[in-house]
Amino acid sequence: MGGSGLQKYLRTRGMEGDEENLFSFGFDAAMGLRSWIRDRPKMLEKCAVQMGFDLWKRDGKSIPPIGGMLSLPAGFATEAERLSGVDAAKELAKRVLANYALPGDFTEKVIDNAFIAVQWRLARTCIYRGEAADLKGDVKNAIDDVSLAKELNDKNPTFQDMVRTQEQRSAQMMQKLTPREGLQLALVRADFTMGKLYAETILAADPENPDANFAMGMFYMKENQLSRAEEYLKRVLIHKPEEPAVYNNLAMIQLTIGKLDAAEVNAKKALKLIPNSAAVQDTLKLIKERRDKKSQK
Repeated sequence: MGGSGLQKYLRTRGMEGDEENLFSFGFDAAMGLRSWIRDRPKMLEKCAVQMGFDLWKRDGKSIPPIGGMLSLPAGFATEAERLSGVDAAKELAKRVLANYALPGDFTEKVIDNAFIAVQWRLARTCIYRGEAADLKGDVKNAIDDVSLAKELNDKNPTFQDMVRTQEQRSAQMMQKLTPREGLQLALVRADFTMGKLYAETILAADPENPDANFAMGMFYMKENQLSRAEEYLKRVLIHKPEEPAVYNNLAMIQLTIGKLDAAEVNAKKALKLIPNSAAVQDTLKLIKERRDKKSQK
């Protein structure tokens, strides 16, 4: 956001004469990218993106195809081209990790910082690629990518310092929050482990609270305790019957545990509420694929 004059120049190169782009990218790259995703999708056709994939998820869209450290929203020419980038990035990650086995300090600080920045970006891209693989049911590649991201982050001293600082700040802040304030903060952050702590307190006094039930449902979904997740998310819909994300998450849970009819009903309810959602369309596609496989047996 903001940044030096050089950073602003780099973000807005080639945008002379386009006031909308100059304003949004001059202020913040994420703001500019968001405007493209929502209002100017044509701008993405010749665009390569390195970070910011959460913007797609927030708008209910599928994460675009990700190669090694770059995504092309318009898609790669071939799947082989995308995979060649993935292979190159994984080889680079292995070399990065191998350097931690070398004795002593062997670089100047400026090189060290650049090295760690690449390591962090490799890890983030692995996480996004793992999420995309998981949504497609590609369990092996999902696990491989998430495991590699964890290994990169565990070895990254700057990342670990950042985690410790964030944990300390969160602990101090949590002591000052009421349960409802804490729950709202956790939901904004999509931190369902934190959300569960506050939700349990709220549900003890108000068992029907939809936000608390949502936090519990999402926590158990992340923990792969799917029957408990299904129970809590169903409670949300009693008081908030027009929540497309809840319907879609329920559909994904029910698909996983084999309740295909219920999954299809909930996915269609989600699609009715957000007709252009690529995420919901992907859910319906997965349900159809599972039905087809079942009918072939």
